[in-house]
Amino acid sequence: KTIGHHLKSKIAEIDPETFNQAFEKHDVLVVAGFQGINDEFELTTLGRGGSDTTAVALAASNQTPCEIYTDVDGVYATDPRILSHAKRLEYVSYEEMMEMSALGAGVLET
Repeated sequence: KTIGHHLKSKIAEIDPETFNQAFEKHDVLVVAGFQGINDEFELTTLGRGGSDTTAVALAASNQTPCEIYTDVDGVYATDPRILSHAKRLEYVSYEEMMEMSALGAGVLET
């Protein structure tokens, strides 16, 4: 269930029982991320990073790990697609990652 409208909705609730029942019958579930349904039964979308947000929310609601793979091999000081010799960071603290995200780094969606 989502709150809001097209491209601006937020996940309000996930019923884990729906997924638990499906997992009893199937080993793998394919879930279309990035979308939900609001109180008016309208299809809504979550906006940028919505598929990753969906994956994390589903994992959290079922208390399972979530692994998201991307096209880069780590966190860089700058975007390696723009600066080919960008320095890969060996360690990034939670606080640094949140600051990078707040400043617009695309490596983390919040």
